[in-house]
Amino acid sequence: MSKLTKTVVDKSEPRDRQYTVWCGELKGFGVFVLPSGTRTYFVDYRNANNVRRRMKLGRHGQITAEQARTLAALETHVGRAVEAIELLAANHTVALAVTSGSSRGAHRRR
Repeated sequence: MSKLTKTVVDKSEPRDRQYTVWCGELKGFGVFVLPSGTRTYFVDYRNANNVRRRMKLGRHGQITAEQARTLAALETHVGRAVEAIELLAANHTVALAVTSGSSRGAHRRR
């Protein structure tokens, strides 16, 4: 597989069924080619729970292959960071609830 460039995407002819052209340089980055000729950039990545996610980045012609590659790289890193932050926040909320719940009896008014 080679780098996904404008030339590669432009040369990707529509077929009877949707297919994917993958980038050989950036893992998870690709473009869907639809039977209508529409080409849509996307990125696959795994979140903090190791669940596969896919995000559409934009249509070919509205964004360039380079812009889509930049977004894909950012989404891969930022997506993992956001998932980690959400996981930490959820754990922190649970810890606060447990802490708050266990100390309620100690602060009763007499």
